[in-house]
Amino acid sequence: PRTPRCWKLLDRPFREVPGMAFTFGAHSVAQRATLHPHLQNILDRVIELHDFRIHEGARTPEAQQAARDAGTSQKRGDEPYPHRIREDGRSWAADLYPFVNGNMLVLQKVGVEVAESAKFSRFIGMVEAEARDYFRTVLIQTGESWRLRSGINWDRDEEILTDQKFQDWPHVEIERV
Repeated sequence: PRTPRCWKLLDRPFREVPGMAFTFGAHSVAQRATLHPHLQNILDRVIELHDFRIHEGARTPEAQQAARDAGTSQKRGDEPYPHRIREDGRSWAADLYPFVNGNMLVLQKVGVEVAESAKFSRFIGMVEAEARDYFRTVLIQTGESWRLRSGINWDRDEEILTDQKFQDWPHVEIERV
């Protein structure tokens, strides 16, 4: 039987993935290096399908506080902030900014204008689909169970506009379950 494509990607650096339609710029490459390898692999798969920027990976405590002060981040209960550097030396969260027709979506219009919201939702849907596929492979190969959560659907119930107090459209994070 044929080996699924995602199995081949688990240990392969992103520059070696054949046929990438898009590539990460210098900023995204630097931010990618701060991410957990699972999140790196998921984003490597997404860049094959859609252009985007990894705006932010790991945050220092000071950068996290600045994000809270600016209203772009909120603490969820007693959970430590997701962009922190974990015990494995990597962040398990990233903020992603998609491009459509060569233009980065304007975050201030997302959640307000239907067209911008639809474009961003489509992109996050791609990220979620690639993560589900990738984590199925991880489960088969390692027995570890992981999942991705996005800032537009914290509770993972498919309702993205009306059931959350805080929308963090660019945010994605992985978690072991």
